[in-house]
Amino acid sequence: LRARSFEIELLATQAANLITNTLNLPKVCILTNAGGQFLILAHNTVEAKAKIKKLRETIDQYFLKHFLGELSLNLSDPVESSISNLKQDEFPNLLQRIKDSTMASKYKKFNSVLKMKEDHILHEEYNKIQQKGAVCPICDQRAGEEQKEETLICKTCNRLIKIGEKLPKALFIEDRKENELGVEDVYLLNESELKQTKFAFSINRFRIGFGIYHMPYHIPKKDSGEPLTFEELSDQAEGTKKIAMFKADVDNLGAVFSIGIKGHISISRYAALSRTLHYFFSTYLNHFIEKNYPKDIYTVFSGGDDLCVIGPWNKVIDFALSLQQEFQRLVGENPSITLSAGVTLAHPNIPVRTIAHEAEEALKKSKEADPEMKEKNKITIFDTTVTWKEYIKLMEEANTLSSLIDKNKITKAFLYRLLQYYNMNKLITKNHK
Repeated sequence: LRARSFEIELLATQAANLITNTLNLPKVCILTNAGGQFLILAHNTVEAKAKIKKLRETIDQYFLKHFLGELSLNLSDPVESSISNLKQDEFPNLLQRIKDSTMASKYKKFNSVLKMKEDHILHEEYNKIQQKGAVCPICDQRAGEEQKEETLICKTCNRLIKIGEKLPKALFIEDRKENELGVEDVYLLNESELKQTKFAFSINRFRIGFGIYHMPYHIPKKDSGEPLTFEELSDQAEGTKKIAMFKADVDNLGAVFSIGIKGHISISRYAALSRTLHYFFSTYLNHFIEKNYPKDIYTVFSGGDDLCVIGPWNKVIDFALSLQQEFQRLVGENPSITLSAGVTLAHPNIPVRTIAHEAEEALKKSKEADPEMKEKNKITIFDTTVTWKEYIKLMEEANTLSSLIDKNKITKAFLYRLLQYYNMNKLITKNHK
């Protein structure tokens, strides 16, 4: 998951750079680039439109070949605009037209390369599977070609595994080929490998003579520098030895961008809000975790307007509240910009993909808890959805009960009995609805 998140973020950046370089635009024309989406301001000419059409075909070909239709980057048709459309009172209408064009492109995925019937059959990959006689057990889509332990896996999965192993240790990043897509020629370097390159970006640290590349991947490590395993993380948990995954994202962000905060939106505010949110999730949170949860929280991905972390279950529950408080500080307690989240507990030997699916379901439950969708701003944990205010109160009560147990004022058996009564009430209430 960490490697795939890195790859998607990198591909979006490469695609944005490819477009600006092809159109001879400065990088400031990339108004926003976060969460796998970007918005570019370009000149309105016949030549520019023709180049964008050609670029769409190039990008579609790459994604179809490398991701077999599972993942796409949809370039929308250019939306024409005049200077007057960029004024504050006109800009919301322009944003809506851009949004409509983006949605239309999603309904025409790979339209530029799937022109003939035979284009819909991926002959090359199918023939590889027939020749090798094995399908990759990880993705279950491509031919198994490379040995990994005792099985054959595909080149794509093997590449992602190698990237995932290098990410926690890398100090620098270098892209050796401009105007091309893919992580094949992106190198994650340590100090000793730096002499082999002409220019690289320093990852998350300012170093004299290098640019800086913000990478939101914190890995809890042992004193020896080796990453902690999920089993070791679960051993740090209080009580039951489990890990937890926490997923969160910003509520109704499309409405915030299109309508604006209290109806005030402009091109500068749009770009500033997008960049600020991305900086918070991709950069600030990484430093916050390093400072407050260095041995506990493992960042799976974080950027754009969402994040996903793993850690000892009790630390993750505590981190959830810390994140909510930090996010509220960021937006100045603005009730229009809120966060929803989901938490799921699991044994450390359960596949991350399974845990991620359950966490996503918990997040979805938080988003849909209000039938009329008037308010999201909730968290789902232990299959129970509550508002953040209720969560704070429950955390305080939980800490009080924990303190009473430590002081031998109440027993764990008493708490288990209360939990049993709660589950009985929940079952009765459910059956009588």
